[in-house]
Amino acid sequence: MSSVQQMVSKWGDAFVEISGFIAVSKERLDKDKVKLLEELRCRIVHWFSLLNAVATISLNDGEVDLEKSFIVYSLKGASPWGACQTSDRLGSLRASSSSSVALEPVGPVDLSTSKLPIIGECTRTEKNALAGKSDKPLVVAGWITEEITRACLDGLLLIPPPILSRCYQEVSNGMLGYNQAFKVSLVPFPFPFAQMLALLLVVFLLILPMMVLRMTQSAALSPILSFFCLLGYWGLNEIAVELENPFGDDDNDLPLKHVHTAFVKGIRDCADDFITADSGGQATRQTADAGPSDELKKVQRELGLLGVPVSRYFSQQSGLEELSKLSKSELIAKFESAEVATRIHRLIGELSEGDTVPLPVPVALPSGGG
Repeated sequence: MSSVQQMVSKWGDAFVEISGFIAVSKERLDKDKVKLLEELRCRIVHWFSLLNAVATISLNDGEVDLEKSFIVYSLKGASPWGACQTSDRLGSLRASSSSSVALEPVGPVDLSTSKLPIIGECTRTEKNALAGKSDKPLVVAGWITEEITRACLDGLLLIPPPILSRCYQEVSNGMLGYNQAFKVSLVPFPFPFAQMLALLLVVFLLILPMMVLRMTQSAALSPILSFFCLLGYWGLNEIAVELENPFGDDDNDLPLKHVHTAFVKGIRDCADDFITADSGGQATRQTADAGPSDELKKVQRELGLLGVPVSRYFSQQSGLEELSKLSKSELIAKFESAEVATRIHRLIGELSEGDTVPLPVPVALPSGGG
């Protein structure tokens, strides 16, 4: 179970990191590249759900049927995901209303079916690429790595390579967990050892009652002791048989379908949260792009008439409320001139009170002024 937990958690970490990098990069790119990043995120969320799905089926010793193995779920966010649902690139998110269903909360899962949820339908290109491959999780992990690398080289992900490499590391750690779990599923318990244990248990079953009867000399106590001793040894053997391969669809096997459904729900919720965050970030950027306020323009104009270098001007995003909190001593330290600080402090006070401020009149500064 620890290997499965490592697999799911590391792939989840990698998805969160990539989504965060995409969200931050979108704030600094033009509209054309932002659209490409949205398409990239669609492919990434689809591929991570597909990666965990094919890994889960492989651990359960099942055959991955790309036509019948999956239930297609769609994202809750209608925009901007709709813009990339018709992309023809490998792994694009094609969410059709006829095959997409709402992602239900994690709960009781019908283990009688082998279908697993994924986000977005598998494209024909994906199906052809995975057909006949013996290690499908490795192929999908390769798609994710290649797409991240291409986005970095194309200038879409504005993240320093040492930080971006953490995504590769987390994907690799998830593959390590998968291979550790797959080793348990693939390598059987040695058959001669199992046969020897079964033979010894049969011998034990035949000899134990006679030995107990000889030791206790009691016709009533002997069958009771024999029963519980045999029950303990046979029970331990059955427990070992169950633990030999914890994967599959038996009642005592690990609930991999529950784990996968929780993983898909988590990355979908994470993707939807990033959509909301992007919308808020765009609103903030639009406010910033509106330029300085009228009050700030008056203050900057006054600084220009007083001969203050542009390097000492206030930030373009500075608001009147922020400027009004500056004390005269702070203004003196900023402009290195008491007279400039006094005039600016008075001007800010007048603007804060809503008074009409006449156009500034140039004044002669002392030789020591900033």
